[in-house]
Amino acid sequence: MAQLLGRSPSTISRELRRNVCAGSYASAPAQRMCHQRRLASRPLPKLHSQGCLWFVVSTMLTWRWSPQQIARTLRRMHPQDSSLHISHESIYTAMFRAARVHRSIALEADARHLVTDVWTSVGVVVGIAAVALTGWLWLDAVVAIGVVLNIVREGWHLIWRSSQGLMDEAVEPEVLADIERILAGFAHRRGDVSIIRFDHIATRRSGQRRFVDLHLHMPASWTLGRAAALRGDVEQALMSAVPGLRATIELLPSDVEAHFNGPKDLI
Repeated sequence: MAQLLGRSPSTISRELRRNVCAGSYASAPAQRMCHQRRLASRPLPKLHSQGCLWFVVSTMLTWRWSPQQIARTLRRMHPQDSSLHISHESIYTAMFRAARVHRSIALEADARHLVTDVWTSVGVVVGIAAVALTGWLWLDAVVAIGVVLNIVREGWHLIWRSSQGLMDEAVEPEVLADIERILAGFAHRRGDVSIIRFDHIATRRSGQRRFVDLHLHMPASWTLGRAAALRGDVEQALMSAVPGLRATIELLPSDVEAHFNGPKDLI
């Protein structure tokens, strides 16, 4: 088997030992088991979505409390319980992380809104202190202009990001790298001959959703059931590695090539 796949015997043995499920091996369950082990090896952050602290913080955010107010209130209410102590920086980080995970412009806008409020408050304090210390009244206007420019910058950034969400774009480079890594795990060569290969890979994202279209080439002697089983394994592996991905795979024999924009395609 190792010689046929072009892999080390120890690699095949380790893969089977780790990922055999119910006495048999299948690529899709093996990929899920690998993904679960990778998640389990990472310690959960203090403010994770399944924890009690996240529920408390998210409830206070719905009350329009700022992260600074939340952090101070929790320390005052639970001075002896360090598990309920959290810094306002961690709250901001958790909000931006959740926005990236769920690909939510609304959540990112809410986080940026809170950050803008903080800088506005800082600007007010700095302006008052600067005028009180120097007596230069024009410093208040300069600080106010800086605050306004920051608000305009954040607003323009959100408008641009929201408009991009209405258009189709290619997926992020790291997502494309994950897709290519999964496909490389299924591709197989025997000498100079490709037994299983992928081509014409096209990706796009629209709002929160991601899509990939590709061609899967396999031996023409394979039965339809065997080809469909392989396609199902590839789809499951892709969707497990990239949350929210929708894969469309066209099956083709190894000796058939798809042609695009050729002279015959225009007839």
